[in-house]
Order: sequence, then structure tokens, then C-alpha cells
Amino acid sequence: MRSDHSSRAESTFPNRHRALSDLVRAFPVEYALLAPDLTILMVSSAFARLVGCDESYLTGSCFTDLLVSPEPSSFQREFHLHNSYGGNVRLRRTDGFELSLHLRSEMSESDGLVHCFFEQARAAGVGVGNAGWGALMAFLDSLEDGVMITNEKHEIIYANPVLEQTFGPWKGQKGIDYLGTTDDRCSPCTGGAARPSRARREYYCSVNGRTYDVIQSRLVVRDGATWRVEILRDITERKSMEQALAQSEAIYRCRFENSPMALWEEDHSRIRLLIEDLKGACTSDVGSYLGEGYEELQRCLDLRRIIHANRAALDLLQVSSVDQFSKLIRSNLLERLSVLKDVVVAMANDQQEVAIESAFITSLGEERHLNLRWVVAPGYEATLGKVLVSASDVTPLKRIEDALKRSEQKYRLISENVPLVVYSALPDRHTSTVFLSGRVKALTGYTSREV
Repeated sequence: MRSDHSSRAESTFPNRHRALSDLVRAFPVEYALLAPDLTILMVSSAFARLVGCDESYLTGSCFTDLLVSPEPSSFQREFHLHNSYGGNVRLRRTDGFELSLHLRSEMSESDGLVHCFFEQARAAGVGVGNAGWGALMAFLDSLEDGVMITNEKHEIIYANPVLEQTFGPWKGQKGIDYLGTTDDRCSPCTGGAARPSRARREYYCSVNGRTYDVIQSRLVVRDGATWRVEILRDITERKSMEQALAQSEAIYRCRFENSPMALWEEDHSRIRLLIEDLKGACTSDVGSYLGEGYEELQRCLDLRRIIHANRAALDLLQVSSVDQFSKLIRSNLLERLSVLKDVVVAMANDQQEVAIESAFITSLGEERHLNLRWVVAPGYEATLGKVLVSASDVTPLKRIEDALKRSEQKYRLISENVPLVVYSALPDRHTSTVFLSGRVKALTGYTSREV
């Protein structure tokens, strides 16, 4: 339907009827005046409200554009056959709702204009009697959320006790004034016929400093008028908790990302489910069962998931992304399933922390000796949905230990085979021998231990 057809309507509509335009608009019934070709010339305000728009929007459009049933061609054929139509029709409102109406239409013999009267208007099945209205009000009065109903002029028709206790008496007020809103903050309430049939938004009330989750819905009542139902839920505490949680999460992420220690998060929730299944299926303990089967350990490896890793962790294994890091950890654990077994068994026994030392291979093929620690994050003890893993690189220390061991072995080998008696003692007043070479037996007949 287009309002730019008004010029066509004016040319069709006789001048002698223009004086009746104000009277037609004021008709207390749903009425439409059509040209012989069914172009809408004039409608009453009641019919315009029923369809969900103003009179100018309908003027100049074709009445059959509103028809859902009967088919427009069938309606035109029957109407022009009898110059009248009487029966039930379904019209589509501008917001998409459908109306079930009874139409009485007849063409005037004098000027060929078509007079249409609509009766028993019902919009989308909405229509509440006195008893039903009372029951509805009792239900709305019992809700813990605030409920407000406004008419087309934004005047409050009803507000439940929750809103009245919060904002005070509502009678005689408009919704935007009652809630302390402005037009730009409450655009869904000021859009007239273009308002959406359903909307949801967050609203900060300047009157009491509270934040509300507002659900707005359009309600078309029996006489075609459009009301607005608003449900307000106070979410101030929830928003404060969300902000505190977001701030805490930001601090945690900052510390996590910038920690000099290699850290990453793992999700073991699916391993937890497997553990529960194994506890119910195997007769022995989970550790003994996993020790017998390579497949179950590999299954555990497939079920674990790395959520995130910090920069220090990526640098440790010489990778550039979390995806590469995850794949490299998996390949290392696949070669060292005993490490994964110790972790799974510990968590099956409800241990919240596991420490293991193991050698891992980086993406460049370098061997790194790591002190690994798995710790279940607080609040995830039941599901194992977040497990924090830390890794300390002890490769330099291991190299020093290995060098000392090799040096000790060489020293002993030399000392045992020289043709002299070699000993080492602590230089105190009670001199204690800490080493005596095996050559002493050839000289004394006693072993170094016996001496």
C-alpha cells in the first residue's frame, strides 16, 4: 500500500463529498469508502486503527491489497457480479497481524461508490471480557517484575504494585514521564504505527539509578486500538556482578598473558565423564585399568582440550599460535602416555594438583626438561572444565647435574686406576677420609672400605 496514490483518490472522489471527509473520519464504526475499482477513498479513524496506520496511509491504495482471504481475484469477481459483498474476510495489518472480520459492502447506484462496513473486529484473537480482564489483572498484580500497559497516546492504563511501589502513583501519567525517560532513550515508545511488535532492551532509570531489562510487546485489542505492554525486571545487581566479573577476568587475563612462567588452560570435562564411566565399568581401580590399555589413554588424550596458552608457553615450545602449541603438546604426550596416565589417575582420585617432571621436544627438535604442574581451577572441581598448567624449564639445571655426574665418574675412574694411593680427607682436627682409592689393597691387603 502506498500513500502517494492520494491524487488518484481526489480525482475519483466527487467534490460534493469532500465536505463529508471530517464526518467519515469521525464515524464510530469501522467504515471504508471505495471507488468502483476498489481504490480506497476515505476511511474512518476506527478502521485505520484496526489496520494499524493512519487514514492517509490507506488513501489511494487498493482494498484488495489488504485481503488475505478470499483471494483478491475471487473477491473482485464476486463483487462485480453482484455489486455487493457480504461475508467473512481476513485482512492483514501493517504489522503483519491478521484480522478476522465480517464485511458488508454495497455499491451506490447514484455515484458508483462502494460503502464497506466491518463488524465483530478481532485482531489476532485478542479480546478480553470483564471476567477475563479481572483474572489477567490479578495475575499481573502477583508478578515480581514490573508490568505497565500504555495506550496509543502513551498514557498508562495499568501498572502493577511492583512498579507503583518503585515509582509511585501512575494514574494520569504517560509512560515516558512515569519512568523518567526521554524520547531518544525510549524510541520504541514514540514511533507510532512503525513501532516493532516486540522489542527488548536495557534501560537505565535516572529516577532511581537502577538498570532494567525491558521487554516490550504490542497488544491489539478488540476495538482495533494498539496498546503497549512493558515488563521491567530489575537487573542492577546482576549488572554490577557482571561488571565486577569482567574486571576480575580482565585482571586475570592480563596477569596470565604477561606472566614470565609458561601457563596454559586445559578443559578436562570430557575426561571427567570418561573417568566416571570407567569407575562404573572396571572392577579394578582406574590406574590399573589405564595401565593395561593403550587405547583408553589415547582416548583421554583426544578428549582433553587446550583453551588458551600465554606467550611464555608458546616461546617455551617455539611455536607462534595456540593451535600449534596444542598439537605439539599432544604429540609429546602421545610419546609419554605415562605422564598423562599419572594426571588422569590423580584426578580420578580427586586430587586437585599433580606435579610431574618430563622431557618435551620443541617444534625445532630441541629437548626441554620441564617441571609440569596441573592444578584444577577453583569452582571446577566437579567438572574439571578448567585446569591450569604451569611449566618451568629446568633444562640448564639438568645439564649442570649431568655434567657433574660425568665429572664424578671420570674422577673415580682415574683415581681407581692410578698406581698410587689416592685419598681425600676433610681438613679438620678430626680428619675424616671421604675417599680412598682401590690401590690401597695392594699395599695393605685391606679394601678401601675396610681401611
